[in-house]
Amino acid sequence: MLSPTSAIHSPHQLTSQNDVLKFLDACWRNLDLDDLNATAATKLGTPDIIEQRQYDHFKAKGKMAEGDYAAALQLLKSTICSNGPYIGLWCDLVACHYFLGNLYEWRTSLSHTQSVYDLSFARMSPTTQVRAGLMLAKFHELSGEVALAEKMYFQISPIAQASGLQREAWLVGANILRSVAFRNELVTTRAMYATYLSLKDHHLELFHQIEIQHALLHAELALGLFELASDRIADLPSQTPATDRALLVMDYIEESLVRGRTLEPHVMAEAVTLKSTTLFQKWVLSRVLEDFGPAPFHMKDVGRLLPQGEIIRGLMVSLKTPTSDISSHQHRNLVKVFTQSLSEESQHIWSARKSLDHQPTVADGPMSSLEIVKKSWQYHGPFGMKAYDRKPLLDRFLTLLAHERTMTHDRLCHVLWESPTNRSSYDRIRMLVVRVNKDLEEITGEKRLIVFTKSHVKIHESVVFSR
Repeated sequence: MLSPTSAIHSPHQLTSQNDVLKFLDACWRNLDLDDLNATAATKLGTPDIIEQRQYDHFKAKGKMAEGDYAAALQLLKSTICSNGPYIGLWCDLVACHYFLGNLYEWRTSLSHTQSVYDLSFARMSPTTQVRAGLMLAKFHELSGEVALAEKMYFQISPIAQASGLQREAWLVGANILRSVAFRNELVTTRAMYATYLSLKDHHLELFHQIEIQHALLHAELALGLFELASDRIADLPSQTPATDRALLVMDYIEESLVRGRTLEPHVMAEAVTLKSTTLFQKWVLSRVLEDFGPAPFHMKDVGRLLPQGEIIRGLMVSLKTPTSDISSHQHRNLVKVFTQSLSEESQHIWSARKSLDHQPTVADGPMSSLEIVKKSWQYHGPFGMKAYDRKPLLDRFLTLLAHERTMTHDRLCHVLWESPTNRSSYDRIRMLVVRVNKDLEEITGEKRLIVFTKSHVKIHESVVFSR
């Protein structure tokens, strides 16, 4: 869940200058470096000082783009010393420590930067409040403080919406969706999932952003829609960056294991082909793939190599894999060690994760009543809409089922194709049912609502069609 390109990559994941530039753009795009209003700027610094600070900050960003984080860190420290605790400088300083693998300094600077953010919040522009808050929240997720991260997402979400930051509002909301799915809050997850699916109809470019796809994947996994989540990975464009593909595949594997699901062979095959993985992801793969080899580090070194959030996640995966080399008792002790320094709220969230495989999902059985609204050629469900204006056969099929509920193969062949049943009818009807069932699952979240047998086809009794 917690490693977004969406967001924050591990120090081992950014392998090219393009990756670094992409990270900086995602986390700090068009940030208002002055993060103070004009009045405050007049009081706290002359225009010359502000201009020099901006110049030094951009020099540091240039070094980060080149991958020279050590030089960038020195520049940032010098500029902070000369110009004070501006939030943009501090956020980039936190990032430099992370990319350099200075985890102790990273945690310390993250705590300090959060204090700077809180103290300066009222003086920041809405743009800076949102973008700095989003970046800090993602780092808090990596640190294991998932409750604080979610609190920050909820804090900046209305600011983004009220300030007309449409893109940021959707991206912050995507992180909220991912967060509530992580906590298994199924009612909220279901509602937000429907909203984000609708992006495909009116904002396709934004819909394909990896942050949005990442959130939809987590929602599908929480709701038990594993086939849709698997299809989401399969449908990734061929030009998808290797780091983005690894993010979705590895999160699918992690969530499936934590939720007690056996991994499908095609997912395992996809994992073998991944070309860009983080140290954490390599750890997970060493637990999942028998031929992958040993873990990339010894457990005694994990505390200095991975952030706390990834350690906890890795321990939870280890317990659910056949190659686990720790007992349940050792597992509980290790999780306790790495969560005891977190806030009570975050500890509670991590504790609840341990029992996810015992909790039902919405896919465990159809609801007592499931309404599908038909409007002309359109079929509307809780998660979205399917239009059959160019698929008259599918529309006629669903219309028939809505009226008759159960139909024999003979009846279907007569009405749909005006022909008697023959040797090919069985497969023809079966493929029609599979196709429509997949569409219905996308808009309702329920699998196999149309039941196919050797003699007839029927719609599940929970489905109610209305106009």
